[in-house]
Amino acid sequence: MGATAKAPSFSQSGESASRAKLTWEQVDEIRALKGKLLQRDIAERYGVSAPTVSTILAERTWKPETRHDLTKTQFVAEVVRRLNDRPTRTIARYLFKQWPEIFPTVKDALYRVQYVRGLRGENERRKLRDQSLVREPMRLVSG
Repeated sequence: MGATAKAPSFSQSGESASRAKLTWEQVDEIRALKGKLLQRDIAERYGVSAPTVSTILAERTWKPETRHDLTKTQFVAEVVRRLNDRPTRTIARYLFKQWPEIFPTVKDALYRVQYVRGLRGENERRKLRDQSLVREPMRLVSG
C-alpha cells in the first residue's frame, strides 16, 4: 500500500479562530511575563485558564509560524529565536524546506538568518532591511 497524503487543514488559528479569546498582542504580553508572574496569575489577568497560558508559553499553541502580520525578516527572527541553539545553515535549510514559497532558495533563507544573527556585512544588511520595509502581511500557515 502507498503512503496516504495528509488532508489539508482548514482550521483557523490564532486570533482568526472563531473561539479565540486572545489577540497576538496579548499573547506577546503573556510571553513577556514568563518568569515574572505565576501562570495562574497571568491566566486570571487575561481571562483564560492556567493550562492555556502553559501551552502558549511552550509554543504548542499560538505558534509564531501561524501569525499573519509578520514581515519575512520578523518571521525569520522568530524562527531563529526558537531554534537558537542550532547552526545557521541548519535553520536556513529548515526554512527552505518548510516554506519554499517564501524562501525560494536555501541561499535566500541563509542570508535572512545571517542578517537576523548579525553575521552579514553592512551593505547586505542594508539591502535586506530595505527589502523588509515592504510591509505586506504574510500568510504563514504551518503544514
